[in-house]
Amino acid sequence: MQDNNSSDQDKNSPQNDNNNNNYYQVLPANPPKSGCGGYGCLTGCGVGCIVLIIILAITGFLIYAYCIKGVPLQISPETTVITTPLKSDGKSVDYLSVIKEKTEPANPPKNNGFKDVLAAYGKELFVKNTQEDIDHGWIFAELCKKIELDPNFTPSHIYEKPDFYADLLGKINEKDGVDEIKEVYKDKGEGTQLFDEYENAESNIFKNVLSKNWSIKKYPKLEEWLNKVNSGLDIVQKATTEEHYFIPMIQRNENELAILALSPPVIAAHQNLTHGLQVRSMLLIGEGNFSKAWDNMIASFRLQRRLENKGIKLFDNKAKQVASQITITLAESSSNWTPEQLNKAIADLESIPPSPKREELLLVAQYTLLDIFSMAGNPQQLVESVSGRSINSHQTGEQLEGLVNLLKIVGFNWNIVAKKLNESIATHQKTINDSDTEKILNTKDKETQLEMEKFINESVIKLQHKLHTMITVAGRSEIVGFVLGEIIPALEKHIFKQSLNDEVRYRFLQTIFTIELYKLENQKYPESTEQLKLNPPKISAIKTNYKLTDKGYKISIGELEFTKQQSN
Repeated sequence: MQDNNSSDQDKNSPQNDNNNNNYYQVLPANPPKSGCGGYGCLTGCGVGCIVLIIILAITGFLIYAYCIKGVPLQISPETTVITTPLKSDGKSVDYLSVIKEKTEPANPPKNNGFKDVLAAYGKELFVKNTQEDIDHGWIFAELCKKIELDPNFTPSHIYEKPDFYADLLGKINEKDGVDEIKEVYKDKGEGTQLFDEYENAESNIFKNVLSKNWSIKKYPKLEEWLNKVNSGLDIVQKATTEEHYFIPMIQRNENELAILALSPPVIAAHQNLTHGLQVRSMLLIGEGNFSKAWDNMIASFRLQRRLENKGIKLFDNKAKQVASQITITLAESSSNWTPEQLNKAIADLESIPPSPKREELLLVAQYTLLDIFSMAGNPQQLVESVSGRSINSHQTGEQLEGLVNLLKIVGFNWNIVAKKLNESIATHQKTINDSDTEKILNTKDKETQLEMEKFINESVIKLQHKLHTMITVAGRSEIVGFVLGEIIPALEKHIFKQSLNDEVRYRFLQTIFTIELYKLENQKYPESTEQLKLNPPKISAIKTNYKLTDKGYKISIGELEFTKQQSN
């Protein structure tokens, strides 16, 4: 009986009850009294933690991928525009090689005016115009190597950075109007930025200064400066007449930004040399020596155009004002010139190289930006590329590093940025035609400047606002590409407007000199410009308005106007 009971018990036990095995389990020998310390609970918590970690990791990766991680520029016609040549890493386009091929001679030219200028001034030509942390020694050695100049020479002339504008603006001669500037800042409080008011007051003073005959006695600082630089400026003046004025692009290695090679630090010095030639011209006009005044002014025109063909402007606002005033003064004096002087001046103007094509400058700007996008995919490499270099005399590699380091924190998809930029430039290129040129020409210079500045400021504000609201990499990249695509065409139009102004100035003088030459040969002024032996303008949109009057003539080209009245 006991055995039977035992057998029945075994049959009814949980271990042998297959039908009930979903409801029972073998408990541990010493089960906990309470809490969550059981093995099953531990297993569940462990699995839950792993799942949570995986979810957080995926979420973090997605945030990193979509909101933080940048995407480097990939080579394709839609992004990089060109797909060859490549740098040695095979991952990026060598844009500088392409730019060099389009803009530089295959071999250093023999008759190179820049070689004469660098030989005259040496390293000081750019040391005094750049920050201390720039690697001047390497730059000088590389420039000499590229133009085949032995770097172990002693400069024959002293380069002196001019400070004569302080003198010209009346800070020595207060009667010229410096009180106007003082009045602007009166009771405004220390540190107040009144740039517009100051600029307007300074501009009015400068116009007042330009309207008078200059002399060494009136502006004593000019005498001190000219005594140091006169012989050097003679070399610069002659150098501009050489067949070539070749300033080579220099690059430490292929991973250095193309924009650094395009803008060597000697550019700032050339702007000062241009100012010097203009000042000498104004002083010579004051002395009545118009022939030598013309030689200095045409040299500044040539120097401006030589560097403009590299996409660089030498004439700042003051230089443009001086050029316009000298243009009118020379026009007024031309009736007293000899036929030889007039013929020489006409030939000089005809020999000025043509301005670069808009499409070419736009392409260089596009390649330069794409080169930056390509580098931006590797922020550390970008930081190293700007170390010891500068984009201009005020922006050093150290300052640029701060900007570049932002790319380590905030990522962009440079393929999206590049596509947006390329689309905008392609659209802009289709608008470049004679009609567009005429429209830009007929827009007043001041209006163009203000419009461009306003447009860029608004675009930057828009960019800053959008970047604050754009969380994803794609969103940020879209807005950056869009804004850059708006800014670059606006800048191109502004730069082209300056080139048009130069061409207008050249055509204006050339026409007046030809009119005066006609008068000497025919004892009367022409009834129309069709009677003149003038070549067509280099830019067809430039039109001449000429009217013969009882006492002379009236002429206007662009914003330049002149009325000639014969004395009885």
